[in-house]
This record gives sequence, structure tokens and C-alpha cells, in this order.
Amino acid sequence: MKMNKLITMLFILVAMLGLNSCEDSIQDLVTENAATGGQVDVQSPLINYVIGEPEGYGIRLKVYQGAVKTEKISVYKSFTDPAQGESNRALLKEIDIPESETSLVDFEVSFFELIEGL
Repeated sequence: MKMNKLITMLFILVAMLGLNSCEDSIQDLVTENAATGGQVDVQSPLINYVIGEPEGYGIRLKVYQGAVKTEKISVYKSFTDPAQGESNRALLKEIDIPESETSLVDFEVSFFELIEGL
């Protein structure tokens, strides 16, 4: 009988400590003062060459603006060959971002722009 009382008291003590440690508010100390914004999401990360396709290739970027503002994006190009790996990286285009709101940036490049400098 004493063992049952001891187990019951221990259970009640653990339950009281468990309920006492619960809080209504969640404190996230890691990201509490983090600045948001300045993120660029590439909507079209890969461009595939189609033989005989003289038209340009469309590229779309989504620019998220927040406390950190993106003013300019530098777009680089490279070529990946399964046998030889990735080629050097070359600057394709620099784009000014005048808007202070989240926006989509669309532009086109030709095949000759893509191969130039690689």
C-alpha cells in the first residue's frame, strides 16, 4: 500500500512540474530580431537547349523585399557536362530592382548570349 501511495505522489509531482513549465507565448530567440527580405527565388533554374530553337529562353526570378532591400541582381551562367563537370562561371546580366515590394523579374536571353564566354 505504501508503494502505491509513493507512486501516486511521484506521479502527481511530475504532473505538477510538467504543467507548471507550459507557457502561452513561444519565444524564438534565434530568429527574434532577424531581418527578412533580400531573397531571390529562381523560378526557372535550368535552361535546356533545344536544337533548332532560334527564339530566346525565358527566365523568371521572384524578388522578396522586406527589411533588407535588394537593389541589384547579378545573374551568372555556367555549362555542366556530365563527363567534364561544370565550366567556368561568367556574368550573364545585371538587373536593377527599383521596386520596394516583392516582385517578379522576367527577361530573355538568346543561345548566343548563353554560350558567350564559356
